[in-house]
Amino acid sequence: MSAHTPGSALRQLAPEDDGAISAATSAGDTDSRRLRALMANYHSMVWRTVRNFGVAEADVDDAVQQVFIVAANKLGLIKDGCERSFLAAVAVRVASRARRTRNRRREEVDVEAPDHPDTCLGPVEELDRVEARRVFMTLLDAMSPDLRSAFVMYEVEELTLAEIATALELPLGTVASRVRRARQVFVTRARKLDGGRR
Repeated sequence: MSAHTPGSALRQLAPEDDGAISAATSAGDTDSRRLRALMANYHSMVWRTVRNFGVAEADVDDAVQQVFIVAANKLGLIKDGCERSFLAAVAVRVASRARRTRNRRREEVDVEAPDHPDTCLGPVEELDRVEARRVFMTLLDAMSPDLRSAFVMYEVEELTLAEIATALELPLGTVASRVRRARQVFVTRARKLDGGRR
């Protein structure tokens, strides 16, 4: 009885397909490298998107992981040059689902929890940063999900209107209209908040 390595077993089953096995292995390596590159290049953007779409601090890491799981499963569908818009669209969908789930459980979103505490900031600066974050999330919460996603993708993540239209599968005019209305909601609400403090 002779010992067989997994590679020799594969060759015995289909000796003429050595090239196919090598190609499949090479394709797997390429996919793995591409996924690692996506994670390295876009992790921060995905993190900010799900957080700015109202996912609670405690759930952000899980939501980010879900985004990259979707990306891994659909890697072949992500066109070169469209990675950022694809991930942003998935992040918005995952964040929406996470918020709905959390709302069903009636747990309160903790908007005052620091995102990533900056140890270089003094206590006053840290309080200012936390307050600015709280106000920003309050302003975003005043928007409908459609306006919020367009606003976050355009104003925060700086995607182009065309990229957002592709990501959300919407006409360009619809995206432009949503961004314009979202800005109006943001400015109007910010003025009301500012007037209430005086």
